[in-house]
Amino acid sequence: MPANEIMAKQRKDSNRGNPKLRTGDNPHGFKKGFDERRNLSGPPPKLTRLQVLEGIVGGKVEPEFEKQMTIKVLRWLCEQTPEELKIIVKRKDLASFVILHANCILDAIKNKDTKVMRDIYDRAYGKPTSKVAFTDPNGDDAAGGVIIYLPDNGRGDTYQAEGNLAPQALNKPEPS
Repeated sequence: MPANEIMAKQRKDSNRGNPKLRTGDNPHGFKKGFDERRNLSGPPPKLTRLQVLEGIVGGKVEPEFEKQMTIKVLRWLCEQTPEELKIIVKRKDLASFVILHANCILDAIKNKDTKVMRDIYDRAYGKPTSKVAFTDPNGDDAAGGVIIYLPDNGRGDTYQAEGNLAPQALNKPEPS
């Protein structure tokens, strides 16, 4: 006999499933009609990450630092000496963002990189004003070009309306 026929016979003769369900003797099965165990409104809502965190710590999670306080702390970190930052990094009783930013500033000092400081100052004081000009292919904006001034977040008040914005020291012709 082929293997398929043996399998078919085994399936036909097998006693699969719960035998109490066939006879109606299962006391744990759902009753016809209303059953209080049936969830008619669907599955319960999933917990948010904040709710899971609150369950772990055993209470409501409320941040201690407001946005302005966080910015003040970042500005204060930028004013510290490298020796003071090394002491801050070793502390275990400070907020993690303070230790992390102090460590980033120390790494930036070691690598002579100003990106971290620029990011902190952009967050604290807002990014400087940017100017975008749409011109024709020849670079002429007098024939209907549009100039858009992006907001400066209160960082600077002086605008140069038109003309070359490069400082005189950089405004030299390239050598040929």
